[in-house]
Amino acid sequence: MQTLWQDLRHGARMLLKNPGFTLIAVGTLTLGIGANTAVFSVVNAVLLRPLPYPHADRMVYVWEGKQSDPNAEESISPHNFTDLRSRNQSFEAYCALNYTAFTLTGDNQPEALNGVLASADFGLVVGMSPAIGRMFTAEEDTPGKEHVALIGDGLWKRRFGEDRQIIGQNVQLNGEPYTIIGVMPPDFDFPNTAIDVWAPLALDLAKYGRGSAFLQAAARLKPNVSVEQARVDLQKIAEQLREEIPNFDPDFAVKVKSVREALFGDLERPLMILFGAVVLVLLI
Repeated sequence: MQTLWQDLRHGARMLLKNPGFTLIAVGTLTLGIGANTAVFSVVNAVLLRPLPYPHADRMVYVWEGKQSDPNAEESISPHNFTDLRSRNQSFEAYCALNYTAFTLTGDNQPEALNGVLASADFGLVVGMSPAIGRMFTAEEDTPGKEHVALIGDGLWKRRFGEDRQIIGQNVQLNGEPYTIIGVMPPDFDFPNTAIDVWAPLALDLAKYGRGSAFLQAAARLKPNVSVEQARVDLQKIAEQLREEIPNFDPDFAVKVKSVREALFGDLERPLMILFGAVVLVLLI
């Protein structure tokens, strides 16, 4: 302990004798530690922290693509979604999503809400249950029976005062009655943090041509199935559709990406380079 104290005093005297060097050293340490802390916080949030879904590594997004353009990621048509859902061997669950808007009316002022219409496998894909209530069923995901809704925790708190008796009650969405069947957990943010209401998609294929593409799609891989295996599986289905259906788009392809890659794929390399540069500054 005595030796350590002597070393510290000697070091302090040397720093006082060289104020220029001391300022440079302190400034470099301050810059390195501050930048390292800030960048690591971002790296941890984006790359290291797991996504807030059970077995999130098995969650993927599915898009229509083009054989001629490997980077194309386009909305999927209801017909193609249905064919991929029925024929694939890779997915434990597969759902379609369509962004929409709702206007909530009633006793209070009307409120514009962000919504998502989702097909029946939505709950299985995200692997989460409502905090109270239940998910919608396959029967409710059919035309004429789709007037049920899940609401977000934020909407539940600000509009309904955290009333647990809201389950089973009717609310007016876009001037039509919807029965609230569940309230999602506070940390639920799929497909993004801005969603207030989730309701059944209730696709009626007779209303759409095969070229009418407006859906997003997400899936949960079966255990021990990789993203690459799913890509191969869905590409084989795309080849079958091109052969079976007259006038089918010859350039049609299917793209599959993990949810993490879809959200952060373009950020991973720049963030790691920046993190490495900051660590070098700290070492200097």
